[in-house]
Amino acid sequence: MPGLRRWDRLRTASEFQRVRREGKRIRGPHFDLFVLDRGDDGGARLGLAVSRRVGVAVTRNRWKRIVRAFFDEKAAGLGAADIVVVPRTPPPPSMWDFAGEFDTLWSRYATS
Repeated sequence: MPGLRRWDRLRTASEFQRVRREGKRIRGPHFDLFVLDRGDDGGARLGLAVSRRVGVAVTRNRWKRIVRAFFDEKAAGLGAADIVVVPRTPPPPSMWDFAGEFDTLWSRYATS
């Protein structure tokens, strides 16, 4: 299914703040991952915080496309978690690099 549905996204500032405040932060070489387990039976929800510090609009939009495409594929296996992805480096990794890094960070989250 293309695109994220409304209930698959974090939409309000308070939702983002709650994940960043109460969730677990895992740092990677290209991005930070904030994860908050909701403890309900819903699916994973994604939030993207891509600041101008990352680069021009083309770069920021590329980051968003890569993350959304990956999330479309993996959301079912992530459980009931709120996830915020915060890119830190200007050049976005390829989809394969992002997938590998996300899997590494997710396994670090799952074992902690």
